Amino acid sequence: MTQEDEWKDECFYCDTCNKRFRSPLYDVSKEFERTIFFEDPLLPEVEIIGAETIAGFCSPTCRDKKRDYLLQQEKIRATYPGIGPVEPCSRCGAPVDMTNFHLTYIEMDTTQDWNRTLFGVEVINDPVTLAVVCQKCEPTPRQIKAAIEQDEPDLEPTQPIPNGYTSKKTIAEG
Repeated sequence: MTQEDEWKDECFYCDTCNKRFRSPLYDVSKEFERTIFFEDPLLPEVEIIGAETIAGFCSPTCRDKKRDYLLQQEKIRATYPGIGPVEPCSRCGAPVDMTNFHLTYIEMDTTQDWNRTLFGVEVINDPVTLAVVCQKCEPTPRQIKAAIEQDEPDLEPTQPIPNGYTSKKTIAEG
């Protein structure tokens, strides 16, 4: 009996070569996130509210072969934006206020411990941001908006930041 036979359906299938594998996983994902900036010396923090893997691969080579095709299917191009506070939309070029939730495309490399169902994933290296998309091109889905409002019901717009976008603060900070 081969190792793959022992896995049954508890494995990944590479989206380029269709090879069965378990770990590591090289993926391309999309997620709704925002960047929270703090005063120096604290580093910015990225908050993720929802994520979905678009494709998984058995190697960086297989991912590299399919990356451009995947992004074309999403009608974007890889622009490798920074952390903000404002970055250009990878679809239309409009400004994306990174302090508000927005759609982001990333690549991440992880190891999977199939014997640990909870916390069995470990990130090998920092995710690479491929693209960000503005609200006009990709509005936040209703379910994610509801989760944001449930999590932070006391947010209201504050002072405009570059290009007319606004950041948020709590009413208590008022």
